[in-house]
Amino acid sequence: MPTTVLTKDNVNTLACAEGSTETTWWAHDMPGFGLRCRASGERRWFVQYRTASGETRKNTLGDPETMTLARARLQARSLLADVTRGGDPAAENGRLRDSITVIELAAAYLEHQQKRLRPRSYAEISRHLGDFYRPFKKLQVRKAVTITARDIVQLLEHVAAENGPVAANRLRATLSAMWVWGLKSQRLAGTNPVASTFKPAKEVSRDRILTDHELALIWRYAGRGAYGTIVRLLLLTGQRREEVAGIRWSEIVKHPDGSALWTLPASRTKSGLAHEVPLVPTAVAVLPAQRTEGPEHVRDLVFGGGQGATRRVVEGLKSGRSVKPGEDSFGAWSRSKARLDARLARANGKHDHPVPPPRWTLHDLRRTFVTGLNNLGEAPHIVEAAVNHVSGVTTAGVAGTYNRSRYTPQVRTAMETWTNHVAVQIGKGQQELNNMSSQTNSH
Repeated sequence: MPTTVLTKDNVNTLACAEGSTETTWWAHDMPGFGLRCRASGERRWFVQYRTASGETRKNTLGDPETMTLARARLQARSLLADVTRGGDPAAENGRLRDSITVIELAAAYLEHQQKRLRPRSYAEISRHLGDFYRPFKKLQVRKAVTITARDIVQLLEHVAAENGPVAANRLRATLSAMWVWGLKSQRLAGTNPVASTFKPAKEVSRDRILTDHELALIWRYAGRGAYGTIVRLLLLTGQRREEVAGIRWSEIVKHPDGSALWTLPASRTKSGLAHEVPLVPTAVAVLPAQRTEGPEHVRDLVFGGGQGATRRVVEGLKSGRSVKPGEDSFGAWSRSKARLDARLARANGKHDHPVPPPRWTLHDLRRTFVTGLNNLGEAPHIVEAAVNHVSGVTTAGVAGTYNRSRYTPQVRTAMETWTNHVAVQIGKGQQELNNMSSQTNSH
């Protein structure tokens, strides 16, 4: 094996010896470092070493056309120092080559969690690990073991700027849980890069209660289409956003008097308990007309269609296709909320009181519903039953064990009390409120 003085001037002249298939030019001043030249014209910097167990390994560094001698020497020196400390760079490269990518980790994690999480929670992590956050797409194709804490910080900073710090907090929690699962299930080696990052924002409990005037404005300017209908149903019933957005016609039983009973299965509630929501005629009138898919099939999902969105997230992640979680159900929350806020802002000056500030959220409607019913004299346990909230003395001790009453008649009365209160705030009679609801649904 020829040994030579490697310089930047003679590197370009070194080639495979005539009549040979391969020639290695070893650096005289760094044992184990050299330039491999083949008869095909291929040339590569490389390092050869022995492991602690005596095995001979080779680690390719790069092409001298793109990697200078100085840079190759620097990498070779670092690798040989690692070998001296007992490392095995070639084996590490092999493990990296065979390790899974972030997108493969996400697909495996979603598949694992599909039967373990409630649909709402599963839909949220599906959205996080799909293509919802554009910067995450750049990380998806990389090997998971190469992701650093800095990569995570840059991702979270972008999401916080574009979608808000709370959204970044939620994404951080999902990524951390996925990495922990990957490490514990032996799909990954190393450490969790998310653990070395801070939460983008400190979250505090909200106490925003909308005034009666603000409720009336939100009702008036909620807009047409699915989002406006969802907002009005949230305002009238006090239920959770995803529960209303995922309402199905098969869950609703209508009565001759114009009212209805909406029954949520346990799989669709945060508490894990089935829940009955009496819908007064006004709430029923807000519902859109049923739609069909084909000549005979009636679409069951009121605000969307199909039930395979989360399944397609997993399949899309596995195949590398672009994935849009929840693409066949309502999901334009941020855009629709921004449009509603813009309409409220334009309405400023047309009324005696200011419009709701931009920091209000849809969940404030639920908090306002609960507070409002208590202020109107409804019993606390009836209010909690109305929103399927598991807390208080009704769920403690003997009462919590044996009392399975859903208080449906009392909840229906409470719903009527609240709807009448809303109607008064809008400044119209009950019949005119129903007419407004019907007109909204015609668009």
